[in-house]
Amino acid sequence: MNLAMRAYRPSDEECVVNLWLNSYCESHYGRQRGAHVRRSDAREAFRAEQRCTAMALIDRCGVRMLVDAEDEDVIWAFACVSPGALHFAVAKRDHGMPEAKRAEFLRQLVDFDAALIVTHEIPDILECCGRRLAPKWREDARAIAPALMGYTFK
Repeated sequence: MNLAMRAYRPSDEECVVNLWLNSYCESHYGRQRGAHVRRSDAREAFRAEQRCTAMALIDRCGVRMLVDAEDEDVIWAFACVSPGALHFAVAKRDHGMPEAKRAEFLRQLVDFDAALIVTHEIPDILECCGRRLAPKWREDARAIAPALMGYTFK
């Protein structure tokens, strides 16, 4: 599999937002809200509520894309980041792809050695990386608003 990094395009919106929301439904917060139950009213309400935040972060902060080098419309993973912060990351699950491969995709997009503020619980990071954040990362959802206002974290 040949991979390439590229910038986010407006045509990626549906795929990126759906991957983000589907993954976030499986977070601890999503499960508390009942969003992990497919085809439920709770899931649809959670997705509608969280879509606004996801779209705002995508528009304001940017997204790193990992795609198929031969067909750049095939998205394998993405990370929404701003300086000093990781907002969300997803590695696509495809036909039983092993966790190690998905973790490799995420490591190409996110610096696991950097000191980062993580604004959302990210199920893919936790699943692929031993159920814990990287040592220099700290979770703080309060950093979403400053990121949307253009503040960079150091």
